[in-house]
Amino acid sequence: MSNNNTNWFRRYAKLISEKWKSAFQALSDRFAAVQSFLKVEIVRYIVLGVSRIRAGFLRVIKAISKFFSTLSYIFKSFPIRIKLSIIMGAVVIFVIITMSLIVLQTEKKLLRERLDQLCNVSVKIMSASIKDYLLIDEEGGITAEAVITEAIMRIKRLEISGLNDIWVLNRSGEMLAYSSLVKDSDSPFISENNNQLLQLTTAQTIETDDNYEYYYPIFIRRSGGNGEENILLGVVGLRFSKDVIFAPIKNAQKIIITVMLIIILFTILLIYFLSQRMVLQIQELALAAKRIGEGDLRVRISIDSRDELGRLGHEFNNMVIGLQEKLQMQKFVSKMTIKMIKEQTNSTITSPSSKKKIITILFSDARNFSTISEKLPPEEVVELINIYLDLQARIVEQNLGIIDKFVGDQIMALFDGDNQVAKAMRCAVGIQKSISQLNQKRLRTNEVILEVGIGINTGPAVIGHMGSQARMDYTVVGSTVNVGYHLCAKAKARQIIATSQLLEHTNGTYPTTRLDPIRIKGKPKPVQIFEINYDRESPV
Repeated sequence: MSNNNTNWFRRYAKLISEKWKSAFQALSDRFAAVQSFLKVEIVRYIVLGVSRIRAGFLRVIKAISKFFSTLSYIFKSFPIRIKLSIIMGAVVIFVIITMSLIVLQTEKKLLRERLDQLCNVSVKIMSASIKDYLLIDEEGGITAEAVITEAIMRIKRLEISGLNDIWVLNRSGEMLAYSSLVKDSDSPFISENNNQLLQLTTAQTIETDDNYEYYYPIFIRRSGGNGEENILLGVVGLRFSKDVIFAPIKNAQKIIITVMLIIILFTILLIYFLSQRMVLQIQELALAAKRIGEGDLRVRISIDSRDELGRLGHEFNNMVIGLQEKLQMQKFVSKMTIKMIKEQTNSTITSPSSKKKIITILFSDARNFSTISEKLPPEEVVELINIYLDLQARIVEQNLGIIDKFVGDQIMALFDGDNQVAKAMRCAVGIQKSISQLNQKRLRTNEVILEVGIGINTGPAVIGHMGSQARMDYTVVGSTVNVGYHLCAKAKARQIIATSQLLEHTNGTYPTTRLDPIRIKGKPKPVQIFEINYDRESPV
């Protein structure tokens, strides 16, 4: 029975132990889970806090950047004279303030050094005169108050600027004498820390909000069992007013501020009026550039100085003269040449000096012009031929053609690109009809008239630089040009002659009349030609 009870008790104890162990294990697991959760939460809050701080910092940086960007934008919108005034004013303010701070701090330091020297000398003189009387007072002799007061009054009669109070303490901390040098002064100058003052071994300076306080201990040297020792007899104190001491510096500050304001105002006004001349010159340049952009090349810049703006105005005038010269030169250069120059100037790839392409060539030549020119003065001859050449040139340009050259009373024009034959045909018909209308008007006023014959041809030709190294032209050469020239020579007044190749592209737009073939040097076969029948009206 006893053994059974023992076994039962052991099993029960083991069961209890396992339950407690399981409970402790569960509690430990929960504690570890809570600990892990707390760690995660703490890290999360730290990361969140750092992120918020970083975001706030970035917002501040962004706000500051935006503020300075706004200031920069506003500053850039100011006129030049305002910018110069602001910049020079800021420079003057910075220089004056910097120099003033340096000078005033130096003066303040020197003034303080002189004040220390004056105090030391005054206190030493006073100490020497009252040392014996402090000793007498210490040994219980006659009172030293009257003698010490007299010494204080001697210092007073020196009328030291800024000195408000003088007092003397004995070695017990009692005031022996006091004199206020300022009317209606406060209570006697006694420090709340007299015990600390009696512990001084050297002179000490204490600075308060309104004053400088100087303390000078007075010692006597005696021989004793331990050798010589210094025995404190008392302490002399002086109080100096900061307002009085630094009044010259404050006055100097006021003078500096006044002078600074005057200099700043004068500098700003001077820069403003000096920059006004610069701004006027720049505005004149801007207005002149605008007028040039509008096509007015008569503009000139007035040069009143020899500085950078004056040189800029001089170069601007030279540029305008160069533009005028180029504009005048363009009148003597074909548009095809100008187009070629622009293409080569704007292109980074070097183009070949010549190329072969399909073109349509038009020649127009005045008839009987030599006979007429012999009967007219030179001025009238030039005026007459220019009237007809100008009329034909405008019609060529209206039909997207290019005047290659004027040869006396003859025009050489070419057409390329899409519908070049149709454009050349419309141009030839337009020239004949326009000259017919012009002649009708001139005949009514008994003026001399001219009539032209026109030849048109189409085909391959070589376009390129022709001429010598000193003088070149950009033109077309080839059999197509040669045939066109001979067709023009064949054409009579008010007649348009074209080759059969050209008629293949007209699609019957104009009625034609076949003419006898003509032989051209260099051509193995006769060239088939046709006359373009347009509405020809007699000028009579």
